[in-house]
Amino acid sequence: MLRRMAWFCALTLFAMSFAIPGVAGVVIQNASFETPQVPPDEFHYPPVPGWTHTGTPGDGWLWHAGPVCCGGGPASSGDEGGNGQFVTMGGGYGTPGSAAWYQDLTGFITGQSYTVTFMIADEFNLVQPVTVSIIAGATTLSQTFYTVGGAAFWQPQNWSTNTFTFTAPAADARLQFSVDNQPYDIGLDAISITSPVPEPASLLLLGGGLLSVAGRVRRRLK
Repeated sequence: MLRRMAWFCALTLFAMSFAIPGVAGVVIQNASFETPQVPPDEFHYPPVPGWTHTGTPGDGWLWHAGPVCCGGGPASSGDEGGNGQFVTMGGGYGTPGSAAWYQDLTGFITGQSYTVTFMIADEFNLVQPVTVSIIAGATTLSQTFYTVGGAAFWQPQNWSTNTFTFTAPAADARLQFSVDNQPYDIGLDAISITSPVPEPASLLLLGGGLLSVAGRVRRRLK
């Protein structure tokens, strides 16, 4: 009996070392907008798998960086490890507009903390707001972030990395990025989601608790 309890404790800790880290099955599809592929230095309106676009189309919603973009200088995407694509929101060149990109996600653990990491960029040297929201039924958790106001035409210095941390209100929720009445296009790229990894001290505390249970069982068996 005692040997079985010891094996149970060891197997439980081993399983938790793999099962606890990560995001409990939450997966963002096409997180860097690399599908479908569009030619370099171009922007189009194709369907983007995994994502839904609403609102003003702007000058195009799926872009590919190129040597000379839109009559400006060399353009870059936020995710340099990808194939150079990103999406945009806004009214287009000098024209105000409201738009959003969203994706419905599942697999959240209600009450657990998650962090969304993403990159945004301004097209034309403006500091502009982007709102990130988690929507689940009647619950909306949101935060507004701002572009850095870099150089014109999607230069590397335009892109900034941001994080949005929230507590999951339900197992299913919508992740949405939106802009309201903004001129020009605002870039979005390199989205990921994570949940905290338990500290080693927490796992040691749990292991101590399991061993304590095993000790009490042993004493009762004597």
